[in-house]
Amino acid sequence: MKNTIIVCFLLLQNYCSAQHKNIQKDTANMAQEIETFDIKTFEKNKISNRCTFLNSKGDSVNQEFRDGYYIEKTKKRDSKYSITKVFNESGNIEQKGEYYNSDLHIGKFEWFDEKGEITEIRNYDQHFTFSLEDVLNYLEENNIKEVDKSPTGHKVTITLWRTDSSKLSEEDPIVWTISYGLIPLILKNNDAVFMGVIKITLDGKTGEEINKQYKRARVDTEWQPFENLKK
Repeated sequence: MKNTIIVCFLLLQNYCSAQHKNIQKDTANMAQEIETFDIKTFEKNKISNRCTFLNSKGDSVNQEFRDGYYIEKTKKRDSKYSITKVFNESGNIEQKGEYYNSDLHIGKFEWFDEKGEITEIRNYDQHFTFSLEDVLNYLEENNIKEVDKSPTGHKVTITLWRTDSSKLSEEDPIVWTISYGLIPLILKNNDAVFMGVIKITLDGKTGEEINKQYKRARVDTEWQPFENLKK
C-alpha cells in the first residue's frame, strides 16, 4: 500500500511539472505573438516626439508619438511600399497595414485587442481584379508621369484613390481614381493656357476607362469632360 501511494505521488508530481512547463511555453508563445513598441529606446533617441533611422534591412523607419499613440512607419528600401503600425501608450500593437506611396491602403489591415489577438481584418484588395500593378502599367502606357516640375514651373503629382471594397459586395461599383496636376491645359477654341487637374476613373475589375475629366484652377467649380480640351 505504501509503495502504491509513493508511485501515485510521483506520477502526480510529474504531471504537475509537465503542466507547469506547458503553461510557461504557452505564455512564452503568446508573448512572442504580441508586437510591442520599444518605448524606452524611443524616449532615449526622440527629437520633438520623433525618431528616424535605418533598420538592419536598410529600410527607413519613422517613429512618432501623437495623440496618445506610438506610430511607426517603415518604408521598404528602394520601394514606394511601406508598413504602418499603431501602438497604444503601453506599447502594445493596435493596428497594422501596408500602404503604397504613404497614402494608399494596400492588402489587409489588421486590428488587435489588448492581448494581441486580431479582432478585425479589412481587405482593401477585395473584389479588385485590376490591381495596383495594372494601374501603374496603365500610367506608363499612357505616358502619365510624376515629375518635379511641369513646363510652366508647377509641381506635378499623381494621386491614386480607390473604392474601399472591404465591406462591399461584387455588385457594388469598384473603381480606381487617378488624379494628377497641376498641369497646363489648352482649350480648343483659343490658345489660352490654364493650370488644372485631370481625373481618370477606371473600372476596378476590368481596367476599362470609365471617364476622363479636368478642372481648371480658379476657373471651374465642376469637373469638365476631357473632350473639351485641345489634344
